[in-house]
Amino acid sequence: MAASTPRKTTTTRKAPAKRAPKATTTPPAELGIVLDDAGSKAAVAAMLDDREPLFTIGEVTYTIPKHVPPSWTLKAYTLAVTEGESAAMVFAAQKLLTDEAWTALGDCDTLTQDGLNAVLKALMDRILPAGVIGPKA
Repeated sequence: MAASTPRKTTTTRKAPAKRAPKATTTPPAELGIVLDDAGSKAAVAAMLDDREPLFTIGEVTYTIPKHVPPSWTLKAYTLAVTEGESAAMVFAAQKLLTDEAWTALGDCDTLTQDGLNAVLKALMDRILPAGVIGPKA
C-alpha cells in the first residue's frame, strides 16, 4: 500500500453578518428637523380624524376636521395671494369636504345663498384660521 499523504482541507471562515443599524427615534443632526417622520404622520392623521359637523342635508351630517395641517394653511394662503380668493376657496373645499359632501351641496334644492355663504366662510375660517397674516376670502 502506498503511503498516503494527508489531505489538507482549508476551511474558510465567513465574515460575521453585518447588523443593520438600530432604528432611532431621534434623527441624526445632519438631517435637521425631520418633518415627515412617523410621529408627524400619525399626528396629522389624528388631526384629520378629529371632525365636527359642518352641515346636514337629508338627515346626513357632513363633517370637516376640527384642525387642519399647517401645510394646508400655507397652500391656501399662497393661493389667495397669488391666484386670488377663488383659488383658495376651491382648494379649501377640495381638502375639507368629501366628494359626497360637495355633491350633496350641489344637489340640495333648498340651499340658500346665506347657507352657501355660511358653509364657504366656515371652510375658509378653518383653512385660514385667525392669526394667519394675509387675505381672507
